Amino acid sequence: MENEINKSEESTENDNNEECDENNNEEDEGESGNSSEYEEVVDNKRKRGRPKFVRSGGIGRPKKVYCVENGLEMLNSIIENPNSVSKALSSSQGKHWKKAMNAEYESLMRNGTWELVDRPKNGNVIGCKWVFSIKRNPDGSIERYKARLVALGCSQKYNVDYCETFAPVVRHSTIRLILALAAKNKLLVNHVDIVAAYLNGELEETVYMLQPPMFKENENSNKVCRLKKALYGLKQAGREWNRKVTDILLRIGFKRCKSDTSVYIRRNGKNVNIIGLYVDDMILACSSKSEMSDILRKLNEYVEAVDRGPISFYLGIEIERDGDRGDITIHQKRYVEEILQQWGMDDCKPAATPWAPGTVLQKCDRQCDNLETKAYQSLLGGLMYLAVISRPDIAHVVSKLSQLNSHPHKEHLNAAKYVLRYLKKNPVGKLTFSAKCWNFICFTDADWGSNNIDRKSFTGYVILMAGGATGWESRKQSVVEAEYVALCQGTKEVVFLRVLLSELGYGEFVKGPTSILCDNQSALYMVKNPLVQKRSKHIDIRYHYIREMHAEQQIEVEYIPTDDNAADVLTKVLGKQKHITAHNLLRMKF
Repeated sequence: MENEINKSEESTENDNNEECDENNNEEDEGESGNSSEYEEVVDNKRKRGRPKFVRSGGIGRPKKVYCVENGLEMLNSIIENPNSVSKALSSSQGKHWKKAMNAEYESLMRNGTWELVDRPKNGNVIGCKWVFSIKRNPDGSIERYKARLVALGCSQKYNVDYCETFAPVVRHSTIRLILALAAKNKLLVNHVDIVAAYLNGELEETVYMLQPPMFKENENSNKVCRLKKALYGLKQAGREWNRKVTDILLRIGFKRCKSDTSVYIRRNGKNVNIIGLYVDDMILACSSKSEMSDILRKLNEYVEAVDRGPISFYLGIEIERDGDRGDITIHQKRYVEEILQQWGMDDCKPAATPWAPGTVLQKCDRQCDNLETKAYQSLLGGLMYLAVISRPDIAHVVSKLSQLNSHPHKEHLNAAKYVLRYLKKNPVGKLTFSAKCWNFICFTDADWGSNNIDRKSFTGYVILMAGGATGWESRKQSVVEAEYVALCQGTKEVVFLRVLLSELGYGEFVKGPTSILCDNQSALYMVKNPLVQKRSKHIDIRYHYIREMHAEQQIEVEYIPTDDNAADVLTKVLGKQKHITAHNLLRMKF
């Protein structure tokens, strides 16, 4: 059976390789035939600063041409993850992949994941496949080879073998809040990984699956697997694991927060323990080592929990700490270096701002090249991850570029690459949380009707806590009174954090109202004086929530000059000097 599987997979791969070779030959012929035309185009596209001839009489440096294809494929070649069993076993790392497959299969058997039964006559039987990946250390070295048996959940049928699928994960702003609290209160913070987490979920529905490739039992080759436990790839796997881990944490004394249901809190006198859960990755903050050991011991009574030690790398975030209980700094330097290398921009000319001065992009509805669209969306996805996790300084530019996601063209791709030039100059944007200050404060701003694409407004806010930014957002806003709406958006995030802090037992940090700073006097007047005016009567009632919070003294709105507003960078493109000022206001270090 193993031979049959290998033969079928190899034949498919050979066919694919032949097609790839033909395409590569055609591309090579095209490149060799048009080399003179290419050089002529490059000469014609020389811009200021790159002359055809320099004063010495020599030839000037040509304009760089970046290869889109390399940008899309380079990262895959670095990671080297095989996409089939035959490729994995025939590669130079074949013995490692085989060992990983055996370990995964043995784990499934020990866990009692399925039982072999006769194939049902009218039942839905889904397939499965092996997925391979390399898990790396923060320095890029290989930590271990991973092989997972994944169910093909795409062939599941609603109300037949699955129903509900939603499973929450901890918010990124909550992760930063936990780190800020850990710095302020000198909590120990460790990274805990749950081994084969999804396999612990217990299924309520009846799910049938084919036996896994390479591991069919000869005497039972006609039988199928009736799943008793969840498996990666099942539509409901994430939900079942979340239910399981929540039940475990409640049993060992934790309470689930209502404001963020992926955060759990346990208090024993003065000792506080906080868990932030992102699928199977836990960020665990504790007052003492004994409390942390107790939690890990109790977790291992139910699942296999591995303590990765003091947190240094979590969800792509590099985390540094001054000792065990000192200041905490987060950044994504390695991710920035990877994305620059992925797009062939690791030796590009650095830029002082993420947006080229004078650049005006228009939305275009004409059909564009599929390769260009794929490249643009791939690059924008990488930039979006940075903007959401640790780089508020590029959030507004990425928000502007995301409006062009459906029909991007070359000028749009160039604008996105300009952000990479800015990241080349500033690869390490550090956010630091310190015990020396708390300063829970929110800045809001809006740039009324500045969007040249549809004339809608951009609103933004940034929240500082323990000396660093814990929450921010830049978004397009359709309501005309954009400043007022920006205040409301900031207020909602502030109230969320106030509730979460209270649930975590830090109510003393939010005894008084939280200051929200805005650079528009009219918007402040509308908050403090709830009068219906002609220019504001059209505003949706949900935005008047801010008035309720002000009346209850949850917040206090205050005026701040535009030049001192940290949210300014989230609503408009700034020049070089103002961008440097924004770094200081955001407490970012480079």
